[in-house]
Parts: sequence; structure tokens; C-alpha cells
Amino acid sequence: MPRNVIDGYDTIFDESDEQLGDEPPDLVIAPMGVGALAAAAVAHCAARALVAVVEPIHAACGLRSAEAGQPVTVAGPHDSIMAGLNCGHVSPVAWPFLRDGVDAFVTIDDARAEQAMRDLTAIGIEAGETGAASLAGLRALVESGTVAVGGRRALVIVTEGATDPDAYARIVGDVTRRD
Repeated sequence: MPRNVIDGYDTIFDESDEQLGDEPPDLVIAPMGVGALAAAAVAHCAARALVAVVEPIHAACGLRSAEAGQPVTVAGPHDSIMAGLNCGHVSPVAWPFLRDGVDAFVTIDDARAEQAMRDLTAIGIEAGETGAASLAGLRALVESGTVAVGGRRALVIVTEGATDPDAYARIVGDVTRRD
């Protein structure tokens, strides 16, 4: 079943290829929970693009596993507002993809996810905490300088809308849309 999930996520990348046509990205940023979506990003994109994955600071199971060279469990509490990314261990099926194909593991705090939510709202994209994580991760990657990002075509995977309407309203507040 986990391999089927990874294969199912590949649809996202097939559709993005179709939409982007002759201008594919050379940097892909995806959220990292247990790693199924990240594994799909690697399987589909790593041959032609750098792949970065984004995790909450206190649930960085991918980063910690990469540092250890094997899957490890990150003890909780996993209390980030990015609920879909609050995972303490990587999928054993996803791990080989992550180990061999992720170019950068990026960790972010909740404040970065909240700012990304507001910024996405300002351009007409309703993204929840987990969904906005990839934009926040791209920004953190740029700031860290660990991967040369300048001049790259980046594909930022936004995986969800406002799954918690009350939290969304509290975080986003009154954002004026910029066109």
C-alpha cells in the first residue's frame, strides 16, 4: 500500500509536467511528512531537478534520518501547526528514495508557515499550515545558502487548502490581495 501512495502522488508531478510544458523546474520543494510525497518528487524529478523537502523543526524525521544514514525516530512532542507534517519517523518504503534523492532537508518553525500562508493568500491562494510549508521552505533554503537557488525555476508543492477554517482566519486575518 505505501508504494501505491507514492505512485498516486506521482500524478501531481505528471500534471505539473503537462502544465509547465517545455519549461520544467530545476528545483522542486515538497512537504515531508513520512515521506511518500517527497519520494514521489524524487522518483519523478530528481533526474532533472534538485529536490528539497520541508519539515517542522520538532518533527524533522527526514533530516535526522539523513544525518544518521538510516531511519530514526524523532521523539515528540510533535506540536507544530503543520499537522500533516508532524511525523516522528520516515516510511520504510519512502526511505530509499529520500536517502538517495533528496538534495536538501529544510526545517521551518510555525512562524514561517504562518507568514507563507499570509503571502499565498495575498496572491489568491488559500493554503493551510501544511500546504504553505513548501513556500516557507523555499525561503529558508534561499536564506541558508546551502543550495544555489538564484536563477532556478522552482516548483513549490502546495498540498492543501485551509483545512482548519478557524486557524486559517486567525493566522491570515485581513490580508489584502495583491494582483
